[in-house]
Amino acid sequence: MKNRYFVFNVSDFTLLLTSLAFFVGTFTFCKACGQTDSGAYMSCHWAENALKGVTGVMLLLSVAHLIIRDYGVKPGLDIAVCALAILAMLIPGTLINTCSMPNMRCNAVMRPCAIIFSAFATAFSVIDLVFYLNKKRKSK
Repeated sequence: MKNRYFVFNVSDFTLLLTSLAFFVGTFTFCKACGQTDSGAYMSCHWAENALKGVTGVMLLLSVAHLIIRDYGVKPGLDIAVCALAILAMLIPGTLINTCSMPNMRCNAVMRPCAIIFSAFATAFSVIDLVFYLNKKRKSK
């Protein structure tokens, strides 16, 4: 029984670390294109800002997932993180346009980072959700 508890704590930390890396990445290495010479911003800048907001909420939910010990609440947090990760995957390029040139920073760096981090966050939250639902079913 102790081993299972440890596995669930590991899944809490993996979800938190993925969300934290995604959030920090939107401010550092997963940034979109900068300002143009005229001082205007391209549409990918707004995709980056939306991504920062979504990843911030994902990070807060992951911290809550780590802190809250109620096994009835954790599946709901997993579903919320999964939904936000899918939203974060769709923001750059689908919901908010990026630059038209494929070699621009938003298409070459930000969009692939968003897809990769979102895929990991979605996978970890779904795996965690399955574990908690199985644990809840076995406890009945």
